[in-house]
Amino acid sequence: MSLFGRFLAVLDRVLMTSARAANRNGDLPYFGL
Repeated sequence: MSLFGRFLAVLDRVLMTSARAANRNGDLPYFGL
């Protein structure tokens, strides 16, 4: 796995974790993807 791919995997995991936490709080985040 390349370093860039590993960075994307970590970034995706962080985004999913923050989205899950915000969803649990009743606030849906909008990342503008």
